[in-house]
Amino acid sequence: GGHVMVCFAPDDARLLAAAVDNDVAEYLVLDGRRRLRLAIPRLGLEDNFTRAYYSASGRLILSGSSEEQVVRVHCARTGAAVARAEMFPGRRHPSLYVQSLRGDPRRDGRLAVLVNYRDPAHPLEVVGLDMSQGRDGEDLSLSYGRECGIHSSLSLRKSLREALYKENEFILNPLNNCFQLDSDPSVPEEDSMETD
Repeated sequence: GGHVMVCFAPDDARLLAAAVDNDVAEYLVLDGRRRLRLAIPRLGLEDNFTRAYYSASGRLILSGSSEEQVVRVHCARTGAAVARAEMFPGRRHPSLYVQSLRGDPRRDGRLAVLVNYRDPAHPLEVVGLDMSQGRDGEDLSLSYGRECGIHSSLSLRKSLREALYKENEFILNPLNNCFQLDSDPSVPEEDSMETD
């Protein structure tokens, strides 16, 4: 499939290319080499247009696609999945999909999602998410402007709690886990990503 969009990292050293069917890869601007490809499941659909952007710091990659009702957040350094949020799980509609999304220009983990429906009876909706919530196991989403009922999956909350708490003691914020990897030499570069 073809590319849907590209965007530069805030430091202009990397380029993110999003293509059809959840194909998201990062390239080095200096020489054009592919640095990583995100491990996002493919659906086998030619009209699954994927969009991906960097967060404000460039440390996170936000993605969503036109055949799914989820938003994904990955660590830009390792490609590892950091969070996943399903749009409106309490009122799923078969025609619901993520049309586009943008990260907050000032805060990592915060983003706006344009949710659309193939059924014209439903209006477009702009939804705000804050993927950095959840220190005490509460819902990892924030809706502002309107109560919209976005929830992270139960398995995500469980895995984050297991990763963030050791012997019932809080270790670090979910999104700081990605940031802490920058200074952890024991984490291999290839963790959770394809490299060339």
